[in-house]
Formats: sequence, structure tokens, C-alpha cells
Amino acid sequence: MAFENSRRALCHSGYQALRYVKDPAGKTDNEKFFAILLFWCRTSYQIFCAKNTSKSIARFYLDIFQFPVRYDHEHTKATIFANNMAQEIHFVEKKEIDVDADNEEHMAIYIGNFKSCFERCKKIGIIWVNPRFTMLDASKTLEQALQAEAFRIRDIKDPDTGTKLLRLEHEIRSLRHPRCPLTQYGINKKKSKM
Repeated sequence: MAFENSRRALCHSGYQALRYVKDPAGKTDNEKFFAILLFWCRTSYQIFCAKNTSKSIARFYLDIFQFPVRYDHEHTKATIFANNMAQEIHFVEKKEIDVDADNEEHMAIYIGNFKSCFERCKKIGIIWVNPRFTMLDASKTLEQALQAEAFRIRDIKDPDTGTKLLRLEHEIRSLRHPRCPLTQYGINKKKSKM
């Protein structure tokens, strides 16, 4: 697996967060806000995946995170949309990708449906604790995840077969996480039911 233009700093820009959660009338509304995907200060990323896996990867993001997806007609690329369609991840198929390779890259996702997302991940057995970051979160149960406001997964799996499609760590954080830009900049002060 490889990231295009990897190793950039994680963006916690208040401007970026504010910019994408406004509704057409210009008001912020936490109830309408579904999820923020904060990569690095970019709105589009390309991640390489093994041949014949991008369609299943798209289904994974649709089923687990409920992100809108688009699959191209040639079946070689899937696009995952987050943050009100303002950010995209392009999974592009490439021959020489090892699905077990771990280059220690990861992404952070701030998500509004935190509890149900954890339950979907737990159901298919992909909850994972990164031994390097147990001081931040070591969530194996829903109670631990709610206390830490975070949990992690390591692998993207086929929703139908359970086959590993790609190793890519996801740090999934609730909107109440202390590092959530919506909380830091006063947008998410009211606690929501998750």
C-alpha cells in the first residue's frame, strides 16, 4: 500500500472544520453533521490497493462508516466521500500491492455515529489496539471506546467474505474527543447522544 504525498501533518484547522459543516443557509448544525474525515491539509488522497479489491473496499466504507461511495466503470478505482462530499479518498488498484504490508500510516476519522460504528466494527471482528498508543486508547469494548472517545481498526475487510483487502489503520474518534476540531473551536460544545 502506498499513499500519494504521504507523511504530512494532520490538519486540525478550525477554518477547515468550520468551512465544511455549514449548511446551505450558512448555519452550523451538529445534528446534520455526519462525519469529518481529517487527512492531511488536502481534500483528496490516493491510496493504492490490490487488483480486484477497490469495489469491496468501497462497500466496506459504505457499510461500516456509511460514507457515500462512487465506483468507476472500469472497476479499477473507488472513491470514498466524507465531510459533506468535501474530502475524497481514491482507492486505485495496482498489481504489486501486498495486503499485509504495514507502512505504519493511519488516518483519523471524527464520526457522529460513533457507538453504532463501533458496534459494526466489533461485529466483523476488526477492533484493534495499537501497542504503540495504548496510553491514548486501548479500546476493546464499547465501554472503553466511550471512555476514550476513540477506538482503532487495522484492516479493511470484504463485508461479504471477511477477506482482508488492505492494511490501513483507522483511528476513529467521536465528536466529543478532546482533539475534535469542532469541539476546539466551539461548534460541538453541546454533548450529543452517540
